[in-house]
Amino acid sequence: MEKAGRPSKYDPEKHLEETRKLSALGVNEEDIAWFFGVHPNTFANWKKEHEELLWALKEGQAHKKISLMKAMYHNATKRYHASVQIFLAKNWLGMTDKQEIEHTGEFKPLIVNVSDNGNK
Repeated sequence: MEKAGRPSKYDPEKHLEETRKLSALGVNEEDIAWFFGVHPNTFANWKKEHEELLWALKEGQAHKKISLMKAMYHNATKRYHASVQIFLAKNWLGMTDKQEIEHTGEFKPLIVNVSDNGNK
C-alpha cells in the first residue's frame, strides 16, 4: 500500500552532509529544519524515519564538542591561558576555589568601644 500525501522532500545526498556540517557549527535542529525549508516537526519525523540523519546530527554535535575541547586544551597547555587552565581544572579534574575552614575551640567576639574623646 502506498503512503498518502506529498512525496517527502528528504534527500540523503543533500541533507546528510549539510546536517553534519550545520550541527558541527552548533546550529540547533529547529534552525536546520528551517534551513532545509521544512517545519521542525517534519525534520523530527525525518530523524525517526531515516536513522542515518539522526547519526549525521549526532556526529556533527560530537565533532563540535571535540573541536572545542581540543582548542581549550591547546590554549591551556601550549599558550598557558590561565583562565582556560582554571576552567579545565574545575571541570575535568574536579578542583574548586572553595575554601573550607575548620574552627576548633571557643569563639569569643571582640568588642570594641569607640568613644569620641571630646572630638566633634
